[in-house]
Amino acid sequence: MADHPLDRTVPTDFEKYVSQGVRELSFASSIDVKGQPMIGGGLEGKFEFKKKRGALLVLMSPSIQSMKGFPTSLLLDAQLRPILKDLCTDVVSCPGFCLYLGKSTDHTLSLSLKGDYPVCVAPGLEAGGGLQASWKVGNAQGLLKNGLDKQGNSVFFPLYSLKQVSWGQVSSVVRGGEAGDVSLLEDAETPWLDLDDNGQVEEQDIPVDSGEPI
Repeated sequence: MADHPLDRTVPTDFEKYVSQGVRELSFASSIDVKGQPMIGGGLEGKFEFKKKRGALLVLMSPSIQSMKGFPTSLLLDAQLRPILKDLCTDVVSCPGFCLYLGKSTDHTLSLSLKGDYPVCVAPGLEAGGGLQASWKVGNAQGLLKNGLDKQGNSVFFPLYSLKQVSWGQVSSVVRGGEAGDVSLLEDAETPWLDLDDNGQVEEQDIPVDSGEPI
């Protein structure tokens, strides 16, 4: 993989994601990762959760690392096929995140990130004594996880893109076909089951892998 280095995007200030059943009431940030990153007012937000189970994810200074191009020759090596199941092609990293999964009750979540000192939240910026800040969450009624690196390093990886090998396309190439612009990777099936409005697993037919080689 040394011949296939990663591309990395420039970090953005903040990114936030909400699922259905979640409504943003307010959100404001005074953190500037492109200049002097002084956390004074920092970040403050309020989110309304309805009876449906909802999810909220807030990322501080996230960036994306992506593969420049997958070495398709690896897919043609029979010895490597047993370990080439799902492939992670894109990864989001950040120095701080907050993830909240609300219960099936109406409530309003308050979220803030505040501090008093300059911090290093982007490559090339000086850290003024480390990050003196912390996440504060009010009225949480579900699962809450958060993290913040004191030195501003991107040590958290909350999001990724998962692909699986399209063995049908690989077999075509093995039989003498040309790969060309045809992708040998496709979106992987999610490793979790769909939930209904009450957070219960919906009944559905799950295909079973026979384990037989293609």
